[in-house]
Amino acid sequence: MEGQTTVEEEQEIARWFAARREVAPDLEDYRQMFAYFDAGMPEEDVAVTPVTAGRSSSVARSIALRVAMIAAACVAVAVVMTLALSPSSPSADSVQIAAVPIDTVSGAAVHAPSVPKADSVKSEKPKARRYHKYMYTPAPPHPLYAEARRKEFVDSLSDAIDAFVAQCVEEAQRDDEQLYQQAMMEGANRENAIVNEALAVLEEEVY
Repeated sequence: MEGQTTVEEEQEIARWFAARREVAPDLEDYRQMFAYFDAGMPEEDVAVTPVTAGRSSSVARSIALRVAMIAAACVAVAVVMTLALSPSSPSADSVQIAAVPIDTVSGAAVHAPSVPKADSVKSEKPKARRYHKYMYTPAPPHPLYAEARRKEFVDSLSDAIDAFVAQCVEEAQRDDEQLYQQAMMEGANRENAIVNEALAVLEEEVY
């Protein structure tokens, strides 16, 4: 393969191996190699495919494990943030304010109404009732603000997970391509080494 032998010498080596069904154990690999050449070098390469498939499956399992760990961590963070941003229970001040009218009504019911005197009925004028502009203080917009923050956090978390998964898939494809090229180079180097060793053995037998 490196141009050190002629075509006639390679054909002679191939005929020598083809004429023998059984050879020495150290020459069995060379006999199978020349038989592979005589068969037209089919595409099924049993020496390269298992290595590539094994490494590819290992890379895929490693990436799937990393994706699962990141997704679990993101879900845990989302749950913690949801609980932290949930609206709190009513405070003691609001409960006390709501109870004030009840105490006022009960206190007013204890005292008996005063009876005006006969001569003072015409002189006394009824007092006008004062109305406050706001009877109840509106609650702060805390629940709506917390809900908006929670939705924004969940959306950003989902985008981060999608970006991470896309990056893992791209890395897996790039690793598979590199492993395939490496396996092809290893196979070619191994074939060259086998041919050189076979030629060296034949030269020793001839001389």
